[in-house]
Amino acid sequence: MPYTQEPQPLQSERVMTELDVFEKIFDEIFFEQLVRETNSNAHDLLNKREKPGRLENWYDVNVPEMTIFIAMILWMGINVMRTIDHYFMQHKFFKNEYMQNLMSGKRFTNILSILRYSPHHNSVDTSQKIKPLVKYCQNKWKSLFQSRENILIDESIASFKGRIKYKQFCKDKKKK
Repeated sequence: MPYTQEPQPLQSERVMTELDVFEKIFDEIFFEQLVRETNSNAHDLLNKREKPGRLENWYDVNVPEMTIFIAMILWMGINVMRTIDHYFMQHKFFKNEYMQNLMSGKRFTNILSILRYSPHHNSVDTSQKIKPLVKYCQNKWKSLFQSRENILIDESIASFKGRIKYKQFCKDKKKK
């Protein structure tokens, strides 16, 4: 079998990094929609309540702050701690100056509780809340990347121990 070398990108072509892919999918339009709906949700909640509670000091989130918020969530997926509060603790064992310099714990949890991408749907179908986001990602992916072959991702290889209404058990699958 002859040795074949993989094709190298041309000098002018740049290999895409994970960050490049992320920025192409989650662009300015995505973040503007996320900010608009999150702020709208906050104002709706504040108008419904007699006492603002933990939203007492709420101020509108903007695109740069939302970008930092999403980056923090992604980083939390890599550096896993027991609770969100652990990322913002002052104790020397848990203290994380990187996170605390980006955003306060109270602001982070406020944004997390108000976060919304699409207008609220009063539907029995719980997936209605994320359908617009999924649709956005699908359309964006189709417009950016063209696959040369049919690609199938078998979800059974990723372990999942959470609860979800539409999860199915397939007894004939090789890998459970």
